[in-house]
Amino acid sequence: MLAPIFLFGFLIALLNRTFYRLAGRRSRKICYATGFIGTPVHELAHASMCLLFGHKITEIKLFQVNSEDGVLGYVRHSYNKRNLYHRVGNFFIGIAPIVMGSLLLVLLMFIMANGMFYSIAEKMGEVNAAFAGRVSAQDGAMAFLGIFAAFFRGASRWLWWLYLLIAVVIALHMNLSKADIKGSKEGFFFVVILLLLINAVVAIFGTGASEIVRGGFLSIALFLFFILLLSLFFASLWVLGALLVRLITLPLRKNRRAKSSQIKAVETWKSDGVLKTKDNVPSARTQEISKTQQNGKTRDWN
Repeated sequence: MLAPIFLFGFLIALLNRTFYRLAGRRSRKICYATGFIGTPVHELAHASMCLLFGHKITEIKLFQVNSEDGVLGYVRHSYNKRNLYHRVGNFFIGIAPIVMGSLLLVLLMFIMANGMFYSIAEKMGEVNAAFAGRVSAQDGAMAFLGIFAAFFRGASRWLWWLYLLIAVVIALHMNLSKADIKGSKEGFFFVVILLLLINAVVAIFGTGASEIVRGGFLSIALFLFFILLLSLFFASLWVLGALLVRLITLPLRKNRRAKSSQIKAVETWKSDGVLKTKDNVPSARTQEISKTQQNGKTRDWN
């Protein structure tokens, strides 16, 4: 059940970092422009989990610009280290932006692009049936591929495009900070112990109870897989868009580099009256010219 969270969390972070590298100098401006929506969603996800697990929120900043440390937002909270429920909560508070952000995308899809929502839900039902053995694996694989086609259901409506814009902005700010990861690590150990205890208790009640619990965990894992896949899709759009822009502007960038090289070459010829070779050693003719200038008391160079 935890595997999809770690896998998709890593992939989403990788895609976002790739986009910022491709964006280059514009990355900071894009981060601030999208942070107006994405950062409050990120921080409210942390705050909601703090409240759910009984942590006390001591300070919250939903969005800020030009901070000394570059942090766009934060949530500071305190808890009782002797309380197991609080310790378990650290894990869910840390990963909250990924899970809660993905849930928000599903909710917004239902409200703003319900054609897409029902199409994807139908395909996910078929995938779930394949895992449960009610349909063939081939049918499940075809249904999984159909999810991607279902993303574009209702693309002719303006609300679909508005949803797409909001979704990619939220997905760009799902990255977990170092503080988020550190906090989730503190609670991960207790989550694993809790899951092992649940499995031990279920095993006492026999095979029937074990099958029910396993089916429940599988359903939760598939649901997490679905919502995280949605976030991964929107995060990938940033990378695809950046690659497309770089491809379109490639001739322009080549032309700029060529002009820049020509300017640097001219500046090198004119630099201090000395013609420099590739390894920055004055050529023989330059040395001769320099001696002539010295004899003529020309002092335009050192």
